[in-house]
Amino acid sequence: MIPSGVILAGGQSTRMGTNKSLLMLNGRPIIQHIADEMQSVCDEMMIVTNDKSLYEFLDIPMLEDNYPGMGPLAGLQSALASTNKDRVCLIACDTPFISKELYAYLDDSLKESYQGVVPVYQNKTHPLSGIYQKDTLPIIENCLNENQLRFTDYLNNIPVNYVETFHDVSNEEVSKHFFNMNTPDDFEVAKTFFKEKDNEGKTC
Repeated sequence: MIPSGVILAGGQSTRMGTNKSLLMLNGRPIIQHIADEMQSVCDEMMIVTNDKSLYEFLDIPMLEDNYPGMGPLAGLQSALASTNKDRVCLIACDTPFISKELYAYLDDSLKESYQGVVPVYQNKTHPLSGIYQKDTLPIIENCLNENQLRFTDYLNNIPVNYVETFHDVSNEEVSKHFFNMNTPDDFEVAKTFFKEKDNEGKTC
C-alpha cells in the first residue's frame, strides 16, 4: 500500500475555462474517478485546495496551501507537512484515467537510495505522478522560500529514480494514465474513452 495519496486541486484551469476537476465524465466528476481509483491502494487520501467547499462531497480530508499561489510544489509541501506518513504520491486533478497499478509499481521502485521516484513517458518527465519522501520537506521549503518554484528546482536537490518502463502495466493503461486534460478538445477526447469501453461490452 502507498502510505498517502494527495490530489492537487489548486490549478487555475485557464485553458479549459472552467474547473477541470469537476467536469463530468460518465456521470461522475473527474476528481471522483481519481479518488475512487486511488482509495484502494493508499492508506490515506488528501486533497490540496484553496476552496474546500467545492470538494466536500468527496468526504476526504482537505488541506490549504501553506504557500498560496506558488504552484504544485507548494501543494506537495502542504501534503508532506500535514501527513505523518513517510511518503506521498502526487495526483493531478486533470488526469481522469490514472492507474493504481502504475502508482503501486512506482512505489515499489522507491528504493532506499532514493528520496523520490518520477515516471518518464515518451521522453517527458511527469513529477505530478511522482512519489516523494517526507524527509525532503526542508528541501521543498528552501526552494519555495527562495522563489524556486519549478519542480526541477526540487528534483535536482534529491536523489530521484526516473522510471521509464512499467513492466506489468499494459501499454494502454500507461497511455491513459498520462492523458491529461487542458482544453475543451482534450475533454472531448476523454469522453471517447468511455464510449469505447461501453462499445466493447456490447454484443451483436
